[in-house]
Amino acid sequence: MIGKFGIGPFALNNNNQILTQLYNVVFAKAADYTNILDALGCLSLANSVDKQGNRILSWLSGLINVHVDIAKNPDSIDGLNINTFTYNLVNLLVRTGMGERGLLLTGQPIMTELSRVYDDASGSFMTDPNKSKSAKQR
Repeated sequence: MIGKFGIGPFALNNNNQILTQLYNVVFAKAADYTNILDALGCLSLANSVDKQGNRILSWLSGLINVHVDIAKNPDSIDGLNINTFTYNLVNLLVRTGMGERGLLLTGQPIMTELSRVYDDASGSFMTDPNKSKSAKQR
């Protein structure tokens, strides 16, 4: 199921990466407080390479390929905690140039636990139908 759901988010970001490069899209700096993306040097979505010199589009293509081939090699993303909970975070970190560092973040035990809790609360088997999804996640 991870392979089925993972292709779309990464394919969409692969396409959007080209558009953000063409139009030099960047996050605005916050004047009144410190922005965490600014502190990490990740304000630009227009870069073609990450901080280690790897091509961002290669990262996105690799993540698409891993999800396409997951049936043949399910261990390929095991331990990286790439799932429905972390798709947006992984795409943001890869596209802002964090590359491998972003994947190291999602593989941390606290992120794995957050993903597990999110998945448990998102399921419909043996859950209280009177509670909203956000209430179950809290």
